[in-house]
Amino acid sequence: MKVRMFAPLFVLLSALAVTAADDPKMPPKAPDGWKYVESKDKAYQILMPTTTTRSGTRTSTSNRGGLSLKQQINYATLADGTQFSATAATMSGAALKGLTIGDVYKKMFEGMAADGGTVSEPKEFEIAGRKGKEVFHTAKDKSEERLVLLVGKNRIYEMLVVSKDKTKLTDETANTFLKSLFLNVKDATAPAEKDGEKKPEAK
Repeated sequence: MKVRMFAPLFVLLSALAVTAADDPKMPPKAPDGWKYVESKDKAYQILMPTTTTRSGTRTSTSNRGGLSLKQQINYATLADGTQFSATAATMSGAALKGLTIGDVYKKMFEGMAADGGTVSEPKEFEIAGRKGKEVFHTAKDKSEERLVLLVGKNRIYEMLVVSKDKTKLTDETANTFLKSLFLNVKDATAPAEKDGEKKPEAK
């Protein structure tokens, strides 16, 4: 499986400072055919199907242009070819100075458009009890993508479904995955204020 990682992840947001979890809440029980996958830093969990043709986790780090980036990517491919990926990115550096939450969303969606194809107008999407954004993207290779983003002052979460069949983007399986993000710690991402107001902290 080729894991999609959008280039705008390299131009955004601030570093995460996760301390010991002090929120005792637990995620809902996993539905039949699903399991929770927890991040290495214990900050969040997502649902992944138990039956796949391929699945895994990878991490990456980079430093360039005044930006330090750390990512964890969980991915899975179903028998029908539908691909799921969940990316959590934490960042720091001088390149973040002056960016607002709205800037982050704008740059992410501009990056998708720059890749070619067509991008829908962003719509509000509730994820992890917070207000994220959702777009649909038809790529140059005609694959269909549905992307849900959650941006806070500390981290970006990207939940992505890719399929050649557009109906697979909105079926029950896709919705279960896209809505499954659970934050284990209160500061895994702070609730975003108005898009144009809250700023990531450059460190």
